[in-house]
Formats: sequence, C-alpha cells, structure tokens
Amino acid sequence: MLCHPGCLRSLESLRNAQQDSCADDVMRNSGEWFPVTHTVDTLIWTFNYTCKRDASTGELCAPIFDGWANDNTGAPGACTDCVLGTYQLQLSNALGYDDDLASRFAALTSSCHATGYAVTVPPPNTISAPTTTATAAATAASRPAAADNKSCASMYTVREGDDCHSISIV
Repeated sequence: MLCHPGCLRSLESLRNAQQDSCADDVMRNSGEWFPVTHTVDTLIWTFNYTCKRDASTGELCAPIFDGWANDNTGAPGACTDCVLGTYQLQLSNALGYDDDLASRFAALTSSCHATGYAVTVPPPNTISAPTTTATAAATAASRPAAADNKSCASMYTVREGDDCHSISIV
C-alpha cells in the first residue's frame, strides 16, 4: 500500500507547499538545524528506497537487497538492478551515505562491469544555525508548552495569510 504512486505525489505536493510557504523556516532536532523540508525530504527518499522496483522483473527491490546485504560476499544477484540501484539510492542521501560504503559500491559496480550507477557525495542534510530572530522563534517553538493541563491534541484551520511560523506559535 505504501508504494502507491498517489503516496509519492502527496509527499511531493507537501514538499512543494512547504518550500513555497516556508522556505525561510528552519527546524531544530537534537541540537542540529534542518531546512523545513527535511522531514518530507526524508520520507520521499524512504519512499523511493523502499518502493524501487527491478527494471526487468518489476519486483520490489527492498527484500532482494536486504537478502543480498545479509550475505554480500558475492551472492547471486549482486549485479542486478535491484542491488546496484538500491545501493545507489542509499548512497544518494546524507542519511545513507558513508565513504566506506561508497568505496565498496564502487568496487561492486566495477566487478559487475555496471554503468549508469554514478554516486556523488550528497550535501549535508543540516544547515548552519539560523539568524537570531529565526533561532529564537524555532527554539521557542521546540520548547514544551507550560504544564497547564491542556491536551496537545487540537485542531487548527489554516487561514489565508498563514505560514509555517504563524501556525507554529498558535
């Protein structure tokens, strides 16, 4: 069900809306700063990684890749699109990239005589600390609300003129 094209379209639509409305907003997680689109970018990458299909058979690649990864000493199928393409997707994201992994992937594509699986070091997924005003707003928004016995579950109706920041301080 996850790999339905409508799911990806919804994620891409959310990313576009965030980019259009909130491009200057940031979020903080575990002391690091991320662009506002970080979460949906991760979900889109996860969708593409999880839902990749073999170019010839149409089979989902994740189970094939996982099986190969558990015994990657030259197991049958190492040179398939599922293994090489999934490996490439993993290395295309800052969360999955590792220099040692990239080196092993280069050796694998060479031994498979495979082309079309280029990998470049992805940009970091974090950003520099934002300006003082944005830092104060993001820090305030990330603090838990004062204990006033209010439930965290609430509804908010988006109004014309709202942006990510104005909604986050409601």
